[in-house]
Amino acid sequence: MPVNHLFPLLAATRGPAMFVALSRAFAQLPDPRLRRVLLRSVGLTLLGVVLLGVGAAVGVDLLQTTGIGWLETALDGLAGLGVMALTLVFFPSLVAVMAGLFLDEVADAVEARYYPALGQPRRVPLGEGVRLAGRFALISLGLNLVALPLYLIPGVNMVLFYGLNGYLISREFFEQAAHRRLPPAEARALRKRHQGQVWALGAVLAFLGTLPGLNLLLPLVGTACLVHLVERLRPAGSPS
Repeated sequence: MPVNHLFPLLAATRGPAMFVALSRAFAQLPDPRLRRVLLRSVGLTLLGVVLLGVGAAVGVDLLQTTGIGWLETALDGLAGLGVMALTLVFFPSLVAVMAGLFLDEVADAVEARYYPALGQPRRVPLGEGVRLAGRFALISLGLNLVALPLYLIPGVNMVLFYGLNGYLISREFFEQAAHRRLPPAEARALRKRHQGQVWALGAVLAFLGTLPGLNLLLPLVGTACLVHLVERLRPAGSPS
């Protein structure tokens, strides 16, 4: 089957909410309304990744100024891994900021294609969206830095990274998407009622965030996924 026919087929599939959300999010990437957002989102995310990498490299380099020859030689060998690890730790925070910038544009495109009967959403002012995303970014960064020593333990590191960031990403993206249709208290209650599904989707998104190339799509794909999940889980008759 041609690849260009695969995504529409997956998008039409009926099944678990998480699978439908993921398949529809990827299926809509060629949509002209999303392509415009995609170019800006990928460009800014790529710029952010480069800046994170440069910042991490500078930080690691500063730690190497010990004046002890053998220690600096050993640190040189670990520097590359250190830069990659620090960039990975900072990445979920970057994704949150990018998603906050493009939330309404992505959600509008998704709703226009899949949920045309919905009324006008509550508009979150750009300043409020960036403020909330910035707050989440700081929380995410802080928790990942606290967990950093545990990331050095094989086996524990992967479970902890995907579990922690899956929870953080799913919580932030879900509530941002739900706030367009529900009061904040109801959005939180909806997330808590379906915590397992929301967290599972967040863990998948966190995994995608570790795959080169696909990670650049995470702000857009993550937002689209959670819009779909909100609409699958939102009670019939609730405000729209």
